[in-house]
Parts: sequence; C-alpha cells; structure tokens
Amino acid sequence: MPYAWVEPEVVMEHAGVTLDHIYEDDHLEGGARVYWYGTRPGCADDGFEDGEFDVRDLPGVEGARDDEEEGQRAIIRAAIDSGLLTEDGIGGGADREDA
Repeated sequence: MPYAWVEPEVVMEHAGVTLDHIYEDDHLEGGARVYWYGTRPGCADDGFEDGEFDVRDLPGVEGARDDEEEGQRAIIRAAIDSGLLTEDGIGGGADREDA
C-alpha cells in the first residue's frame, strides 16, 4: 500500500519554536501521541531524531499537570523560555541518549 507524506498538526508556537504532534507508529490513523512532540516536521515515532521529546522529561511547573493538555503547554512554554527547549529539541539537540 502506498503512503503519502502529511504535514503534522501544529500543536503550538512559542518564542519562535513550533511544536508538532508525533503520531503513533508514524501513522495518522494511530493518533497523536499523548506526551511526545517534535520541533521539526520530520520527527518520527522512533525516538532517534533530534527534536523529538517527551514532555515528562521537562522540568515541572508549579500548578501544571503533564497529563493535561494545558499543563503540557505551560511546561513546554517554561522550557522554551528557559532555553532548555529550542527548535533543535531539548538542550539544543542533545536530547538523544547517544548524543
């Protein structure tokens, strides 16, 4: 069965960083992952690309729950504002264990 590239849904933009959903098994039909986001449209559901991250790996924000959408957005905004999360991912691309 042939596949076609579909631009991922933009979740939010903040301070020049655009975040997209990561889709389960990289298929739109699988639905967006709950905790995983990408800072680049090509991020995949494999955990090996710079720019992919799990919001639960970011420092918490008082009053923000990582299991709620608005809480995730607050945590992400704080990480961007602190410089921890950039368009290259956590730590400017150092979010991979092998980096």
